[in-house]
Amino acid sequence: MGEEEGERRRVRVMEVQQEIAFEVNSRLLGERVAAIVDAAPAAGECHWSGRTYGDAPEVDGVLYLSGTRLAPGELWEARIVGTRGYDLMGVAERRLHPGTRG
Repeated sequence: MGEEEGERRRVRVMEVQQEIAFEVNSRLLGERVAAIVDAAPAAGECHWSGRTYGDAPEVDGVLYLSGTRLAPGELWEARIVGTRGYDLMGVAERRLHPGTRG
């Protein structure tokens, strides 16, 4: 197999993987999931970043959360309200665990 064929196959695998990831995300719309809050909004941003139970940091997509009184390390029940590429948009609705803040 030549270099061109290898690249063609890699591109096709990435396209299929993207289709699958986007379909999985769309199935989560309206669902409530457990989410851990990772970080406060960056300067100029309004959403906290977090992860669902199935997301690995720095590998999988991010769950962008809106809500008040969130803090890194806390576990919240979040309702998924949208998608943005590989990422999810959610609303933090109920704190499940206070986390590790001091």
